[in-house]
Order: sequence, then C-alpha cells, then structure tokens
Amino acid sequence: MGALNDQVVAELAALLGPKGLRRTADLAGQDPGMDGQNLEAGLAALPDSLTQLSALMAFCHAQEIPVVPQGGRTGLSGGAVSQAGQLIIMLDRFDDIEDFDPFGGTVTVGAGVTLARLQDFAEEKGLSAGIDLGARGSATIGGMVSTNAGGNEAFRNGVMRHRVLGLEVVLADG
Repeated sequence: MGALNDQVVAELAALLGPKGLRRTADLAGQDPGMDGQNLEAGLAALPDSLTQLSALMAFCHAQEIPVVPQGGRTGLSGGAVSQAGQLIIMLDRFDDIEDFDPFGGTVTVGAGVTLARLQDFAEEKGLSAGIDLGARGSATIGGMVSTNAGGNEAFRNGVMRHRVLGLEVVLADG
C-alpha cells in the first residue's frame, strides 16, 4: 500500500489544482454524514472532470493508494468510512444535469447531483424522479446508484438499478 507522504500530496495537489484537494484542516468544518469516521482519512480529492478523475485514479493505482469514493455521505451501509492512508474521492463537482430527452423522459446527470435537485428538475418538466428518500437534500445520484438505494417509492417504481439506463465510469486503474 502506498504512503500519502508530503511528496505524494504535492503531486496530488498539482494534478487537481488549487480547489481540488482538501486536507484535515479543510475537512474539519465539513459534515461527516451518517458516520463520524467518513472523513478519518484526512485527505480528500475533488476532481472536476472525467479526464481529471481518470488521471487521479491512474495515479492512485500506480502509487497503490487506496481510495474511498464518497457521495453525500448519507448511506447507512458504511461504504464511505475512511481511515488514515486512504484518499477520499468526493464527486461534489460532478453536479451537472447534462441532457434531457423529453420523448424518452430520461435525463443524464453527474454523480454529484443531489436527489432534491434531480426531483426539482423532473418536476419542472412534469415528471417524477421515481425515487425518494429522507436524505434527498444531500444524497447524490452517484451514491444512490452505488448502494442501489430504494427509498419511499421503491415498491411502486423500483430501486436505483431500475432507474439507470447506462453509466460512464472510470475504472480503478484510470
């Protein structure tokens, strides 16, 4: 397993730019979400494009740095828990609603879009997101997909895997 020493942190900062890396002090005021250990790694990357995320994953793979992807940190499964030596990858900056197909009633969104924002967008179009849960204001679509979230409308409309038509992903090696 790779070490997050000063040189590696400097290389991450250069790769991600001035707004792309949060250290322990930057994370101190951030809500850890449902589990107080979600931010224990003390270092978080905030890539702003698929190209940057791909380069980040390739770097972490080459350096053998374990990563913990995080959405809104609202999950109860413990998937966002991190520890020292790991790098948190926050997808907050992937918050674009990219495309809407009025004929198919589909929308393409980034992993960092919150459920509330998607619901508002769908409502403006006379549609429903087809899924709801109490953490709608902070739960992200990427996190909901990764945990196959169900929520209040799951019995009627299915869980997240029933709502997804396709994914664009970055693999562990970039």
